[in-house]
Amino acid sequence: MLSTESRRGRRILARLDRGTDLFDGVRELCQKHRVRCGELRGIGSLELAELAAFDQDSRRWKPSRLIAGGGLELLHLHGNIAEESGAVAIQAQVTLMRDRDAGLEVVGGSLKAAVVYSVELVIETFDDVLLRRQADAATGLSRWHEALAEAEAPAPPAERTAAPVAPPAAPAAYAAPAAVPAAPPAETRSAPAPSARPLSVQIPTVTPPATGQAPAAAPRTATPPGPRAAPTATPTPTWGDVAAASQPARRPPGPSAPESHEEDVSLNAGDVILHPRFQRCVVHRVEGSGEFVQVMLRNGRVVRLSLEVLRLTPNGVENGQRIFTATVL
Repeated sequence: MLSTESRRGRRILARLDRGTDLFDGVRELCQKHRVRCGELRGIGSLELAELAAFDQDSRRWKPSRLIAGGGLELLHLHGNIAEESGAVAIQAQVTLMRDRDAGLEVVGGSLKAAVVYSVELVIETFDDVLLRRQADAATGLSRWHEALAEAEAPAPPAERTAAPVAPPAAPAAYAAPAAVPAAPPAETRSAPAPSARPLSVQIPTVTPPATGQAPAAAPRTATPPGPRAAPTATPTPTWGDVAAASQPARRPPGPSAPESHEEDVSLNAGDVILHPRFQRCVVHRVEGSGEFVQVMLRNGRVVRLSLEVLRLTPNGVENGQRIFTATVL
């Protein structure tokens, strides 16, 4: 027995477009998101699929079967991702359904190749575990033969990343001048300041001193900033205002639409329904109170129809059989 435990992982969600090879798409996702070990799940539909079964007696794979023709619905897609010979190894099993003339057909097996019509995938990664596959002589299958924990597993190749760019240095704080130089008489200057409110400095008129006397220092008076205006409060709307604004505008009265009178159709055995998918159908049996009917197709197949999703319109009588045209609601 081989076992290990994973405690760290991710979930990768992806969509594969029409015409994509399923296995190539999964490998591309593993390379893009650096997945080395994980679980694979998916839903959608395929255009074609190649299925195979393993013969336990001979310990060999039986010849694979190619299922083409489109319309292959994925009822089940489950697999895992591991490593084999240094490359990503993907194993998946599917259950498919398609509609044939004889009815629904369900097939399944080990998926060897597939072409996507529309597939949505979920890959659950096990980032702290590495599983390696190898051919097993006892069974003839490629099985897990080695499980490496995070401390033992080799690290994946590191991706080159650009060195982070250092943010530009913040500008130096504004330093106010130590002194205000003398200015011509009766001149007012506004000293720049880093704040949004400039500081206005009033320089008074200086009288020239007499000859031989030192000029006296003139006092500097700073004009304090005025008080900020209080923000205008916005009235909070009431529920009555919201309800009045939500009411639709009244339209002028006009001619009312004509009332539709649908005819209550009651089907009987032998009536003919022209169905948009099954074409001409003959009513074989009416179930219960008329909610369901069993109709017979031209190939003899009997199907069950729900009248709750169909609108039946009388379309005349032919050879004593009432004809109804069916429209899907």
